[in-house]
Formats: sequence, structure tokens, C-alpha cells
Amino acid sequence: KINVQNAGSLLPSFRDPVHDAQDTFRRVMGAFSCPATVHDFPSIVTGPEGLNPVTSAVLLALADSDTPIWIDPLVGDAEPIANYLGFYTGARFASEPDAAVFVVVNGSQDPDLSKFPTGTLEYPDRSATIIVQVDQIMAAGMRFEGPGLKCPVMLSAFPLWTSFEDDWKWNRGLFPRGLDVVLTAPSQLAALPRSLRLCGGL
Repeated sequence: KINVQNAGSLLPSFRDPVHDAQDTFRRVMGAFSCPATVHDFPSIVTGPEGLNPVTSAVLLALADSDTPIWIDPLVGDAEPIANYLGFYTGARFASEPDAAVFVVVNGSQDPDLSKFPTGTLEYPDRSATIIVQVDQIMAAGMRFEGPGLKCPVMLSAFPLWTSFEDDWKWNRGLFPRGLDVVLTAPSQLAALPRSLRLCGGL
């Protein structure tokens, strides 16, 4: 629920709302078209405490009144985040994780991915996108292969929970259902669509 009385104290949104939102959208789509690769992302907005600049920009560009958001309690205080995103995008907070379209967690956490919508065989697009906030994204570590990649590529992030590889194999096993993941660092972005496989995995 948005506390409109606090609207005047909100941090600013994009400096150029139309251009910056379009630019952010293109960057996110570019990351999905060239998955599991590191993409630089300029700092164009400062969001509320708990959200890094790239997460803030992605949600400002993609969220709206039809995309409920669930923020893990460990990410930050829900009220200022809800006020900020609700005021600028019209998005509401999901009352439960299984009602979310966008989810924000920190990479140091160990989220239960099964709590989030993974779509159905008839409507696999009715699933959540998980935004994982990290400190750094690196072209090293895990080896991914799949659509959009001519050859396997390496990608990892820090911090990232220790069971991430097992969780990804579980997620890939649901295909065409499943969760898409966006890794966000303060100035970096990477996308892991559900279609990617961990080399040697499922």
C-alpha cells in the first residue's frame, strides 16, 4: 500500500523518464538476447535503501500496475521501497511470494525458489522474474549453454548462495516452465533465461 502523504520525500526517479526507461528496457532485452554475459550499466537513478541502482532502474522501467512485486524482507524496509515503486510505476506489492511477477532477493540469501510462480505448461509465461542483487558479476565460474549462445560461456557473481547451481538445475528441469533470473550489481547486469543449461547439468 502506498503512503501518498510521503510522496514529497521520495527519491527522484529517472532524470529523463521516457529516454531512461527506454534505454533500460533495451539493455535488459539485450542481456536476455546475449545471456550469461556481463553487461555494463550506467548509474542513472538512485533508488530507496535496499535496492541497488540497476535493480531500481530495471523495476522503474518494467514494473507497472499489472506486475506485483515481492521483496525479500532481508533486502530492506518494505515501506519506503513500496512507496517509491508504487508512486512512480503504479506497481503494488504481492501479499505472498506465489503472487509475484517480479521478485528481489540478495545473492547472499538462500531463497526457496519453489515459492515463486513458475508458470504452467499451457501458460509458461505466467512465471516470475527473479532479480538477484550482487556486488559483482564476473565472466568466470559456472559454464552455461543454450539458446542465444554460440558456445558455452562462463558467468558467476559474488555473493551467490552455495546451492545456486543445484537450484538452477531444478529450474531448468521445469522447462518450458521456470524462472528467469536477472543478476544486478551496482553497475552491471546479466540475464539467465530459464532456457539456459549448466554444462553437464540438465
